[in-house]
Amino acid sequence: MIKRFSDMSILVRIALLALVPAMALLGVGLVQVVDRRAVAKDAGRVAEVVASAPVISQLVHELQKERGTSAGFVGSKGKSFADTIGDRRAETDAAFAAFEKLMPGVDADRRCRPSANPMRMPPRRWPGFRRPAPVLAASPGVPDVAATTRR
Repeated sequence: MIKRFSDMSILVRIALLALVPAMALLGVGLVQVVDRRAVAKDAGRVAEVVASAPVISQLVHELQKERGTSAGFVGSKGKSFADTIGDRRAETDAAFAAFEKLMPGVDADRRCRPSANPMRMPPRRWPGFRRPAPVLAASPGVPDVAATTRR
């Protein structure tokens, strides 16, 4: 039936003794491979975010420029910036188009709820917020806030 270790041939004994460290080495190697794969996957996510940063930065920059131009336009009651506000909006629209083009390729964090995920904001709401400045009308809620800050 089962041979005792001392009854086995020397070749079989050496093979069995070598099997234990070989299995340990295989286990350590497997752990290393899994760890390195996780690091590579994380590096890929970081590279994705880094690659999208210039597009997002450009969008934020154009939005800030448009905000400043709109504020100057409204503050001057339409006397200043009337000639540049249209160009600013076109630049912002181009930056937003680049942003929308980039977003389908970005893997947003799956742990984030869709409603809390800034990568999935509803762009359809933007035109309504951008419409009032050229006609010198405040966005909804602005008069309420302005009334509370007056002294």
